[in-house]
Amino acid sequence: MSNYLARAIEGLSTPGVELPDALRGLYVVSRRLRADDLTAWLRAELDGYPDDRPAPPYRTAEQLPIELHFDGMMRTSDTMRVAGNDLPEGLGAALRERPMRQPVAELAALAASDREVGSDLPPTWVDLYRQHIETGSIPHIQMMVLNRARVLVPHTYLLGILDRVKSNALDLALDLEQVAVDAGDAGGPTINDEPTLAEVVTQHMTTLFAPSATIVLRGKCGHRIWRRRCRGPDSRRRPRGPAEGCRGTARPARTQRPPGCAAERRR
Repeated sequence: MSNYLARAIEGLSTPGVELPDALRGLYVVSRRLRADDLTAWLRAELDGYPDDRPAPPYRTAEQLPIELHFDGMMRTSDTMRVAGNDLPEGLGAALRERPMRQPVAELAALAASDREVGSDLPPTWVDLYRQHIETGSIPHIQMMVLNRARVLVPHTYLLGILDRVKSNALDLALDLEQVAVDAGDAGGPTINDEPTLAEVVTQHMTTLFAPSATIVLRGKCGHRIWRRRCRGPDSRRRPRGPAEGCRGTARPARTQRPPGCAAERRR
């Protein structure tokens, strides 16, 4: 009979298994490992991220399209769309502070729905945009006043979040299995008595919440040895060395960015 970690891996890798159910399997493993950071991440994905807890960068709204609603004389109105990542820093920073905090089950339901998904931006953001309009440094519609702004969330973006969560969870579970196949079993090892398990969890959590690119270290044998976020060419922090007898080499991992949206105007 397979153990809990093997069942968690099967749930995360088998098509058709609902993501919340698959994450709960890994949640059992994290609790038995006493890996508090991993447990907190899984609970946040299952229950949603509270306002006082930072959400991972893959949930940011910074690159999503924004629909601007303008009103003019004689009750005329018009809309235009701009890309969030093309806006000035002040406006973009406000978007970074509005990540998708919903549970994965709710995101899956939104992705499967036919209706357009969006969220109104606060009046303070609209006022800031108006200030940039006065300087003429930002897209707008002449002779009209911006009264409302809305972040649009494409269904593909929601699916991308769900896929990222599942892939990260599966990757972590497979790395745990390489260290201890009985990880997650009742009475099995914990991160307190098996330092390598703690290292695996720590590196994955760092990768999830760091904003920069991922580096995958591999030895000449082709096996992955370490993961760490690259902090730029001036960084002095380096990954821990590989196992004796194997020289690691760095290879950038493929990353997937949320879909953007070019500025678009509808008349």
